Amino acid sequence: MNTGKDKRIVETKLKEKPMFSSLINSVKFPFHIDSLFLQKGAITVTEISDKTHRKGTIPLEEVNAIVTNIKNRDNEKDSLNLIARTRLFNNSIRDFRYQEAYGDSLASFSLQFNTSPMVLTEFSQVTTPLASVRVLSGNSDTLFASWTGNKYAAIGKMNFHYNHLKVQLLDKNNPGKKKFLLSLENFLANSILLNKKNTKYSLVYFERNNLKSVFNYWVKTSMSGLMTSTGIKHNKKYYKQYLKLRQQYTLPVFTNE
Repeated sequence: MNTGKDKRIVETKLKEKPMFSSLINSVKFPFHIDSLFLQKGAITVTEISDKTHRKGTIPLEEVNAIVTNIKNRDNEKDSLNLIARTRLFNNSIRDFRYQEAYGDSLASFSLQFNTSPMVLTEFSQVTTPLASVRVLSGNSDTLFASWTGNKYAAIGKMNFHYNHLKVQLLDKNNPGKKKFLLSLENFLANSILLNKKNTKYSLVYFERNNLKSVFNYWVKTSMSGLMTSTGIKHNKKYYKQYLKLRQQYTLPVFTNE
């Protein structure tokens, strides 16, 4: 499957994107699918950035997945379940698990995944065109993430252990162009802002934009953990935001320890 989006085009007709359980429950005729299997699938996601005006491609290869308990009647005590594994830029996402409750109007869910050891420079293939950031060096031996949430927000932890991380910030209009201020920004980023290595857990927290899909929700929540792991964001700030909105969003109890 190939899917693409040009973010330079402004959407005029926006509507809320439902969570999976709400989408399934909205089907008018009754159905019950015990299991859905996907074997050796390939999903290519292409996006043109509204900031860089360049195209980035995310290839998910060797997608193997099992989705169980797909039904829209007598499901108040049941949950939709997804187990999957895939490859991304020659790196393996070995165990992806997602569970979402049918009987909860807030679509409460849990998600976790882990990856194989990764060569982080591989991700320059997407960060360079979409974010004007090239990963010059870096290796990861552990990436495990787990979080819970609902249709409003998600909270959890990520263990992203890596070393020798170094990046290069690029000019958005001309990646090959060198400027003094950009050189200064690169020096500050690699010397002060970024953690060159990390062995501690990081907080994952993200408030969902309900005009975006569930897949966007997954990606943005994962990015929040990567941001705290590398030092761009801080655990305390995320946790403070969580405490402020926990009751409003009916989020699960979480302790930052």
